[in-house]
Amino acid sequence: KQKLLGSVLKKGVETQVFSPEQQQLMQQNLDKITAEQTKKDTIKKVNDILFDPLSNTELKTTNIQAITANVLDSPAKVEVKSEIIEGITNTVAGSSLEAKDKAEIVKGVGKTIATHSDTSLSLPDKALIMASAEKGIAESKTDLPDRELMTKGLVEGVYESKTDPEITKEMPKAVSSGINNSNINGSEKEALKKAKDTVSEAALDRETQNLNKDLQGQNIEEIQPHHDIYNKSQDMTDALKNVIDPVLEAHSEEQMAKKTSSILNDISSYVERIKSTFRDPLDIAKEKKKESIKKVDELVKEFGTKSSTEEQQSFIKANLIDDKTLSKEVRLQTIDKLLQEQEQKQAEAVENPSIKTE
Repeated sequence: KQKLLGSVLKKGVETQVFSPEQQQLMQQNLDKITAEQTKKDTIKKVNDILFDPLSNTELKTTNIQAITANVLDSPAKVEVKSEIIEGITNTVAGSSLEAKDKAEIVKGVGKTIATHSDTSLSLPDKALIMASAEKGIAESKTDLPDRELMTKGLVEGVYESKTDPEITKEMPKAVSSGINNSNINGSEKEALKKAKDTVSEAALDRETQNLNKDLQGQNIEEIQPHHDIYNKSQDMTDALKNVIDPVLEAHSEEQMAKKTSSILNDISSYVERIKSTFRDPLDIAKEKKKESIKKVDELVKEFGTKSSTEEQQSFIKANLIDDKTLSKEVRLQTIDKLLQEQEQKQAEAVENPSIKTE
């Protein structure tokens, strides 16, 4: 039928038998038939992969990701791409695989959509396709717990892609849109939204914990006070803003104020902890430097009281090697100052041979 209609249309255009309106109508019908055939061919490939007994979940995921990428790269209209992607996730959801395996496969689909080249697929187009991917899951005939797990997988794929922050922010919204537009009952929609929210909130917690670890792991002696703290604050802002919006949007208006207040309180407490840990970086840096200079002077002065080589060697071993409480900076500065003083004494000895040097 597709070939016949294409042949008739081509012949009609060449002979100018059809009016422009007739040509347009025939082209629309041909596009529709082509899209349906492409969808059928794609679903067949997906089924072949899903039911291949020789391939494990990882291989199935990789192969279905490749099919997804081919659909996204195709010259078809975004509406057609969306319909095909919806068919892919619906087929995966309806398969007889274990729920965790299906979730892993749709996670791969989510990751592929999120990371696809921006030059061939705009952000609004990605959002439309992501919504369709979720719609395919939501409307599948599989059990609700399986659909919840797959919805989580789809959203996890977005966060794990570590792509552009704007995409990370918009894709979970698109998943919510797919849930809202699916033909399922209200309680199922709420369950799927809750599953999606769980992933977004977990992503927010992860980002916060990672930033906390980064800041706590900073060596205060190595901090560039203004520059480093500013960058850490900016990192925190960038990381949090991409996951806060989806979390807030997932809740009803009644819950919004409460949820917003809770998140702001958490962030405020987090910032206060950072402030109390670091205090004023400039003051701390000055204190550390002052303490280091004082300790170096004390060690050099004490070393000067040792008259014999044996005493000096014993002092160096006890204070600069065995004493693990000294910082690397103090050790290096002390050794450097001792060497400078020794060089000065040797220079003086050359000028005045009566001076004794060790």
